[in-house]
Amino acid sequence: MSDNMAETKPSYEALAARLAKAESYLQAIRSGKVDIIVGADAALSVQLAETQQALEKRTEELAKTNVTLQNEVAEHKQAQEELAKYRDHLEELVEERTAELSRTVEEVERQRWAIMNVLQDLSRSNKKLALEIEERKQAEEQVQAALREKEVLLKEIHHRVKNNMQVISSLLSLQANQIEDEHMRGLFKESQNRIRSMALIHEKLYGNSDLAQIEFEDYLYTLASNIFRSYLKTGIQFIIEAEDIFLDIKIAIPCGLLINELISNALKYAFPEGRTGNIYITMCPTDDNDLVITVRDDGIGFPEGIDFRDTDSFGLQLVNMMAEQLSGTIELNSKEGTTFIITFPVKGEDHE
Repeated sequence: MSDNMAETKPSYEALAARLAKAESYLQAIRSGKVDIIVGADAALSVQLAETQQALEKRTEELAKTNVTLQNEVAEHKQAQEELAKYRDHLEELVEERTAELSRTVEEVERQRWAIMNVLQDLSRSNKKLALEIEERKQAEEQVQAALREKEVLLKEIHHRVKNNMQVISSLLSLQANQIEDEHMRGLFKESQNRIRSMALIHEKLYGNSDLAQIEFEDYLYTLASNIFRSYLKTGIQFIIEAEDIFLDIKIAIPCGLLINELISNALKYAFPEGRTGNIYITMCPTDDNDLVITVRDDGIGFPEGIDFRDTDSFGLQLVNMMAEQLSGTIELNSKEGTTFIITFPVKGEDHE
């Protein structure tokens, strides 16, 4: 055992020596006296040089790493600042948007209440309108009923007037049959024709759906036929042109009397001694809202030296009276027969 201890003792001393040597080298390294170490131990100096280079290289790497870390820290800090600014900006936007949404909600709510008020007003208006429509409908029904009643009354009036005039015409006919004087009998016949011309208008209105006016062409055909039968003339033709002429009773009666007289005069005087010919009756409107009546025959013509405006003939006096009542004018053309032209307004005039 003592031998072993003797063997290990130098080892400890050697280790201690080496440790002391290493500490002296370390002190030299720390103090920068590397030459001492190199001089002492060439192999160690090489290792120390390599170690020093490695340390310097590592130090440079650490310095670069440190710079990189500082840059990254700075960038991270800048990113945090920008993130903080962006967060603040987002918070401002959120606050603004929240405020805007609040205002929008308030506006929508206000509009909703306004719409509800409008709907309520519309509902009340609709109820009121429905009531007014119902009242108007009832009023229109009453008006229609009154109108139908008046139409019935008007028809009855026209019917009674026509019947009364026929009675008068019949009385004149009976009276004429008791008269031996041909001239007086002719006067009665003319009066009958005048009454028939007026009765015929009431008859047409009574049978017409429109009580305000009559279709005058149909009236002229019937009037001319009645006058023709009363004079028992042969060989004379009537040509009538009055298409789409509609007249109310205020104009129709004086027109009927006027045309009755002119046709009667033509039948009495234009075709003596069995002479044949034609009688033309035309009615046409003008662009000035006038109506032109033309009664023309191709007979012997109107006698010269007679002023139709100033004559003892009752028929011509009646023609002038009716033209004046219509606020119209009358002209005479005696070339190639006799032509009477009567022009009068049909609108904007009050024909009494």
